[in-house]
Amino acid sequence: MKGWIFVLAVAGSVRAAFQQGPTDIAGEGMGGASTALANGAGALFINPAGPVLLPRAEAAFTYGSLFAGLPGVTNTQGTLAVAYPLKPGWTLSGGASNFDADGLLQEQEILLGGAYQPTPIFSVGANLTYLRHSYDTGQDPAAQADPTFSAGTSKGAVGVDAGALVTLKYLNLGFSGRQLNMPNVGISERDPVPMELRAGAAGNISKTVLVAADILWRNAGNVADGRRTTWGGGVEWRVAPPLALRAGLGTGKLTAGAGFKFKDYGVDYAFDFVNSLGDNAGTHRLAFNYRFGPARTVPTEKP
Repeated sequence: MKGWIFVLAVAGSVRAAFQQGPTDIAGEGMGGASTALANGAGALFINPAGPVLLPRAEAAFTYGSLFAGLPGVTNTQGTLAVAYPLKPGWTLSGGASNFDADGLLQEQEILLGGAYQPTPIFSVGANLTYLRHSYDTGQDPAAQADPTFSAGTSKGAVGVDAGALVTLKYLNLGFSGRQLNMPNVGISERDPVPMELRAGAAGNISKTVLVAADILWRNAGNVADGRRTTWGGGVEWRVAPPLALRAGLGTGKLTAGAGFKFKDYGVDYAFDFVNSLGDNAGTHRLAFNYRFGPARTVPTEKP
């Protein structure tokens, strides 16, 4: 029953859909500062311009346990993404994500994106997305009788994302907008997916230390907590060529993480703790990526 209390709070008009969007795991370890850093296959979930900086094709997989240990609720999230460079300056990418709240609520997203780099310092990208959420009322009479589900238990809609990157010698600047059309996935009443506008900066302060910061504005329309601004920032220390350690903080949370790269393979881990939720063991996320195919020359890499 505790699980349904959590799910109905998400399903009802008091909250907007898709509150837990996918993240860039490396950036999450730095307070969530990803907009100017995300440049792999999974960047299409954060900044659609990012994948164009890949020198080779890449496949990426992430898995997260959200608010682990929260009594009565098990939340998980996974993503899969692939990016493939086409002719010079162009990259095609695609991906999917799934958020599962104790098997009672699922939110899925499928994305198809393209990115273009017209000059060595400027890149743009866009995604077309399909979002769907569904509820499993099972044999719970209270859930079945709830008016929220009077018109069904699932709904989908199409969304649009856009992004841009400026890659200078010592500084990256990133800008992105997700779900710009605020697609309506309401089942019994209007329930817009929040529009997210991001801006971020990242740069090296030494050969081994990188700093990054983001600001995010979410607009979910006329719902509780519908409009709010959050921030995050952090630091990455490249201990040795294959190993990086990360730490950061953001609105209401502390984060940490690590990354390891070996030849064509990479593994990243991020932990964040939201102090307002009380009795939980934090959120844990893992990412695996693999680069393949022939190399191509790109004008810039992330700082």
